[in-house]
Amino acid sequence: MPRRLMMTAFGWNDPGGGTTVPRLAARELARRGWDVTVFYASTQPTASGIAYELSETEDHGVRLIGVHNRQHLLFDLGHPLRELDDPPITGAFAEVLDRLHPQVVHFHNLHNLGAALLDQVAARGLPAYFTTHNYWLVCPRAYLLTGAATICPGPGDGGRCAPCVGSTDVHGHQRRLHEIRAKAQTGLTKILAVSDAVREAFLGAGYDPGLVDVVHQAMPHEQSIWESVGRDRPPGRLHERLTVAFLGSAYPHKGPQLLVEAAQRTSAKIDVRIIGEISAAFSEQLRALDRRGVVTIGGAFAPEQIGERLADVDVAVLPSMWWDCAPLAAAECLAARTPLVVPRLGGLPESIRDGIDGLSFEALDADDLARVLDRLAGENGLLAELQANIDPPRAFSAYVDELEAYYTDADRAGTLAEDTVAANANRQPATTIRWQGPHGLPSSLSIINGRITERLAAPLQRVQPDGSPLDPPLPHPAAVEVRQQWPPQLAAPGSGRLAAIVPWEFGSVPRDWAELIGRNVDELWVPSAFVREMFVADGVLPERVRVIPNGVDLETFTPGPRDGGGAPRPTRFLFVGGLVWRKGPDLLLEAYKRAFAGRDDVELIMKDFGADGVYRGGDREAFIEHADSGELPLLKLLSDELSTEEIVELYRGCDVLVHPYRGEGFAMPVLEAMACGVPVITTAGGPTDEFCPPEAGWRIRSTRLEIPAEDLLPFVPVSTPWVLAPDLEHLIELMQAAVADPAGREARGDAGRIAAGSLSWDAVAARYRERIDALMPHDPKLGRGELEPFPLTEDARVRVLATPAWQGSDRLAELLSDWGAHTSPTSSACLFLLADPALAGEPEAIEARVVEAAQRGGLDLDDCADINVLIEPLQADRDARLHIAMNAYVPLHAACSGHVRLARTAGSMIAEPGSSELAEMLLNAGEAQSREH
Repeated sequence: MPRRLMMTAFGWNDPGGGTTVPRLAARELARRGWDVTVFYASTQPTASGIAYELSETEDHGVRLIGVHNRQHLLFDLGHPLRELDDPPITGAFAEVLDRLHPQVVHFHNLHNLGAALLDQVAARGLPAYFTTHNYWLVCPRAYLLTGAATICPGPGDGGRCAPCVGSTDVHGHQRRLHEIRAKAQTGLTKILAVSDAVREAFLGAGYDPGLVDVVHQAMPHEQSIWESVGRDRPPGRLHERLTVAFLGSAYPHKGPQLLVEAAQRTSAKIDVRIIGEISAAFSEQLRALDRRGVVTIGGAFAPEQIGERLADVDVAVLPSMWWDCAPLAAAECLAARTPLVVPRLGGLPESIRDGIDGLSFEALDADDLARVLDRLAGENGLLAELQANIDPPRAFSAYVDELEAYYTDADRAGTLAEDTVAANANRQPATTIRWQGPHGLPSSLSIINGRITERLAAPLQRVQPDGSPLDPPLPHPAAVEVRQQWPPQLAAPGSGRLAAIVPWEFGSVPRDWAELIGRNVDELWVPSAFVREMFVADGVLPERVRVIPNGVDLETFTPGPRDGGGAPRPTRFLFVGGLVWRKGPDLLLEAYKRAFAGRDDVELIMKDFGADGVYRGGDREAFIEHADSGELPLLKLLSDELSTEEIVELYRGCDVLVHPYRGEGFAMPVLEAMACGVPVITTAGGPTDEFCPPEAGWRIRSTRLEIPAEDLLPFVPVSTPWVLAPDLEHLIELMQAAVADPAGREARGDAGRIAAGSLSWDAVAARYRERIDALMPHDPKLGRGELEPFPLTEDARVRVLATPAWQGSDRLAELLSDWGAHTSPTSSACLFLLADPALAGEPEAIEARVVEAAQRGGLDLDDCADINVLIEPLQADRDARLHIAMNAYVPLHAACSGHVRLARTAGSMIAEPGSSELAEMLLNAGEAQSREH
């Protein structure tokens, strides 16, 4: 009896990899004896014009069922809820499932069909697979490109998708993203990603790593290209000029314009051929870019002509400007033994072995592409070496073999031969990092961002606070996004886990920060334990808040030479920072004037920061007035911007740094002064206690002082804010003591230098790297917050979940038989049967199904522990929350793989019907109840 397979696709005889691959795979599977049906969104209207009209035809032994005359053509950008469920299509698909009874379903596309098709398959207990020909599951545009054709960093919580597609339905797009993911997580046996980059994109969008395997595609014509062109290609260049080809549909996101521009910047003699369909308008644009007259536009070709077109080409360039999934053109070029030049972007780098059978360049960078082309043209023997290292293409039959292995091994959730399992389990691409915040500025936040990003050995992209990139795009959407900017930006990241670096100085934290952190931030990094306690006290989970102190450049901030006994000079106090109330410059000025009234043997230098920026609100009048008056004790006010070298010299030229702050998150000037061997006078009880030991300076006694919440506007704190109140009289004493004790100042300066040694930027960067690595095993929040257990009314010690196939066959009768054999009405146990009302039918039908299964299992429903049918409509986190609330999950059919993954993540037992593990758990529930009575 033939094995029955249902596939879905967009189009059938249409061009493009997303239709070519399922078409050829379906034909080959039919040739191998499978009964193959393809349910597809047809691109051709019917003569009747009837909306959603179905057609049924046959092609090469494949049954084709097309849906015609839809309201949507390619993508349905303005209707996110219709992408979740287009009822006429969903109903038609359900009827086809019930008529043909497939044993396995392979979704090659769902756009123009709707994600509800996943639910229909799961409701019938069928194993299901999804091949990612694009990013439709996470992007309504399917390409992770914005409307302006720039690379999208990811959908985040879906809120950014609406404005991207020109829609005002923000909630609808958020629902689209979350519900498609929820349907896929529980309804699919496996997602078959076409490249590692695509897999990483889905993991960054919140998909379970256990759901996504990598299956590289292959096409039958690659072998014929190899046999006719590649196998016997003569080595080296074929022409005097390096002949370079672009192969494929010439669309702007494929980047032929980048190749044309690079050709203008090469020093080598070069000819460029654009081989593929192209619009007249875009063709004219390319010709306008070709100032050297080296570009030929060849136009469209038939698949059987690929070998012929590549036969006299030296090298192919596929300069995609998006996260290209895995274009078929790459394998076609290699089959012709034509070395590839590709950007380090998307799945393209995986098509070559860089420096062995191809070369890579910096994505979107015409100059770097020109450099690579010049190298190919000028480096003797390079082209021939790359050609010689190209291996024969993977057989199309091997690709179809792999698909069959998934289809026929559904009971083990798509596990394959040992080598394939190991390959998927061991896929660990380098962690990609997107670091957002100010860069290249003299501010403390910018300095920290710069010192850390230059030390992280990882694919990293720096972006400005407004999101504009400073570096080339990452190979795929970020696995971790780090943000440090002011004010903090705490919205969900585009992709991956969000780490926010947030200092705070006023006790109680802003209420909206606490709420956004709980919803969006996977880990909060603060510069001191002092700050950590503020966030924890206001409700942020302690395990989510990590302390990573700031650092200092120990090679730049170093002690200066000791005084050589020259002419005596005044003892110099130094203040570095914004002249704002929380940093205490007003206290310092008052203490200084009272401590040294009329004396000329002291001097106070105040280096103001941020007067035109973050600290523009400071009241500087008193400092300016005293400095301009020339009265004793002398005050020198510095407001000009200083270079790092000048700042170091300023520290070295002073004797004591005084920082009588009321509120600080860390206080970098204190650490910088310590590194320069300068002793410090700081407020006690604050963050400086954590890195500045008592022997490195003097601590000003302080108390906590509550301040009005109105003082923090526009921020509204969770509770009563507070600051530290340094003791003015004690500050006077300490400054006088410092002047009277030159030897003590020197000893304290030496101690400070030693203490600063543990906070080099290398050491601090290592802590950041450690936290980034620690984040990776955890699912990203992406706006979902902390999941709470699903609310259940039953007070049972043992809670067991099962998800029957309400529209198909399952093992519910076996489970109910176990339930009756191992529980009694007094057992502290409850069996929950999840039923989505959209799929399971009316309550009466659900009840009848349970009663019928109980009868088959020999269960008396009055003589066992509770059984509760949970009739709950799908919500994005329904299933994950249910598993958190359970003790065990019982898989009943081949479509339970997703629930098995969720149960495993929640730490629940997974027990088959009839298993000893399930029996023991249920018996223990009965014993526990007996002991309680």
